[in-house]
Amino acid sequence: MLRKVKTIAILLVNMLALGLFLSFVTCEHATKFCPDDEGDGREFLGSSEGTIGDGSISTRQKLYRNADGNEITNLIVFYDGVNSLIGEAELTAAQDLVKQINLQMAGLSKKNAAADFPGEIFIDLGKFVLKIFVTLYPTDPTKYQVTLTNLTTGEFVSFLVARSSLTNGNSSQFVNLVATHAVLLCLGAQETVDDSQVCREHAPAYCDPLGVKRAYIEGSFSFAHGCQSSCKIICDVHDQGGLGF
Repeated sequence: MLRKVKTIAILLVNMLALGLFLSFVTCEHATKFCPDDEGDGREFLGSSEGTIGDGSISTRQKLYRNADGNEITNLIVFYDGVNSLIGEAELTAAQDLVKQINLQMAGLSKKNAAADFPGEIFIDLGKFVLKIFVTLYPTDPTKYQVTLTNLTTGEFVSFLVARSSLTNGNSSQFVNLVATHAVLLCLGAQETVDDSQVCREHAPAYCDPLGVKRAYIEGSFSFAHGCQSSCKIICDVHDQGGLGF
């Protein structure tokens, strides 16, 4: 399995007493994050939902093309069995990963019927093989359920995709979802969920008294750099106004 690198990025915020957390988090102040914020340059590509493992953890997702046009990012929110939010992750598939998945799928389509849907596909990602199993979603005939398995670890995740996105000859959304979920499986799906929960729990103490704007796991996967992740905390900024106003 590709080596997971825990990125350590430290930004001092005049709270040296909280140095215990600085090896775990990155903190940014007054930074635009939301993909809906004007001027961020991201292109919204669609949304999906899915599960981690046996389904005890569910996911809601928004897919974006980054400003450079070469990377795909999936903003995933994790929920437990009673629909309570556990944590969040922002997972980015580099251009080389997306390209490799696209090329292998195109090659399968030309050689045989293995890439027809529903069906089973195997994608070689270097250090591990990704098994892709596509089947009709039982409660909605307009969708496919896609289950991805890291054959090295046995860990698996799933997501839903519209049947029309695979039958009209444009499989870009499918490929992008596969690529960003490959990031999750490379980092370790359950480990990412656990890390996102810890990240959220540490955020209030780290940002106090500013308050927390957002806390999430930032992860990426490229053939050049492998898999990397870190906890990222964005502290809020309270506008106190000026004296006499």
